[in-house]
Amino acid sequence: MKLSDGEKLILVMLADIHEKLGAGGAIDPGFVKDAIVDDHTWGLHWKFTDIPFTEKKDPPEVKEVCEILQMWSILEASYKGLSEHSKSLVQEGAGVKEVRFEGFDLDHEAAHYSVAKFLITKLERFAEFKDHYLNSHSHSLSQHRSRLHRFDAAYDSRRGDLLTAAEIVKIIK
Repeated sequence: MKLSDGEKLILVMLADIHEKLGAGGAIDPGFVKDAIVDDHTWGLHWKFTDIPFTEKKDPPEVKEVCEILQMWSILEASYKGLSEHSKSLVQEGAGVKEVRFEGFDLDHEAAHYSVAKFLITKLERFAEFKDHYLNSHSHSLSQHRSRLHRFDAAYDSRRGDLLTAAEIVKIIK
């Protein structure tokens, strides 16, 4: 959704008035302000599905972040479902202490970081990551992308089942 600077200012002011009056209703004025201030106006059509928005195009980062978060959701769930022995095989094989989404680099991957944070905290999607620290403090996007290719190849054949220890190692390593 494209909003002019004037429209953004008007919407934020209306949201402030709505909050001060305690008007209630179906529209969350705090969310509207957050979506505008954080430059995630695409989130408005995600949150308010009853409103027939004419433009529902998401920035490319949104689709990519959703795919990465979905991958990590399945990776973490698969890892948690393994036996202790299988977990140790993953740790050794992939060279990790645990299988956990480490986020995006806030300094160099700010758009992806911001989208992930907005999806998790404001839109309440991917709730399993709400307690994760989302700033990896190092470049991670290229790793997420290459893991996503390996994940897609492995998971497409699984038909919704959790991944095995060997598949997790292959994706993570």
